[in-house]
Order: sequence, then C-alpha cells, then structure tokens
Amino acid sequence: MSEMTVSRDAVFHVLMIEDEETLRTPVAKILQRHGFSVHEAADGNAAIAFYRAKAAKIDVVLLDMMLPSMSGSDVLAELQLIRSDVKVILTSAYDRQSVMDCVIGQKPWGYIRKPYSPSELAELLRTACSGEERAQAAGAL
Repeated sequence: MSEMTVSRDAVFHVLMIEDEETLRTPVAKILQRHGFSVHEAADGNAAIAFYRAKAAKIDVVLLDMMLPSMSGSDVLAELQLIRSDVKVILTSAYDRQSVMDCVIGQKPWGYIRKPYSPSELAELLRTACSGEERAQAAGAL
C-alpha cells in the first residue's frame, strides 16, 4: 500500500522510547502535529511495561539504541517476545551498520539516524503503520 492511499486522518499510535527529554518531548509534539498519537517512555523498563499492557494498540515503536536502564537490543528482544510482529524503528546517532551489529539475529522494521528531520521521521512512521513492505520503504531494513 502506498502512502498516498493511507488517509492522513488515520490516527497511528507510536511508542517513543527515548531517554533524552530535550529530544523526546519536542519530537513527540511534532509527531502529534503530524497526526500521530504518541506514548512516551524514558527508559526500557517503562517501555516494556507499557507495551506489555498496550501492545495491541501500538502500531510502531521508535526505539533509541542508547538507554540508561537496558540496551536498545535488550528492549527490542523483550518487545518481540511480547508480540513477534512488532514494528520497531531503531534510532541512533551511530551509522546503520553499527546499529545493526548490535541487533544481529533480531528483526527491526527500520532505522533512522539522528539527527533526523521531523518530516522524514513522520513519513517513515506513516509508512511502517500503513503496512508497506520493508523492501519498498525508505529507511526499512
């Protein structure tokens, strides 16, 4: 399904896992202006607890790879145990290959490098939520 066929009025639910409040809060507000419902978690433990309770309502997870309580790789593994088809977009200031080396054997949906533009992030999230296949989506793995 192309992005053009997805209604801009559709509300997609994003779980944003980011420990830096100075990034998390403004990005969440920008995504809300783009029509997303954003649920924020400042660390892996809070994110896993929230996801365990609300997995059926979350369309995509935006996961920072550098978290204080547990690694992004560990959070990804836990999310996939809760729901094997979870769509997770990894984010980091590190390059794609460095991030992928940390998640060998795991299957994140995509990756976006920090710093990213709000429109680039919104487009990637919308693509993930729309059901577009990984091979066709920019930023998909």
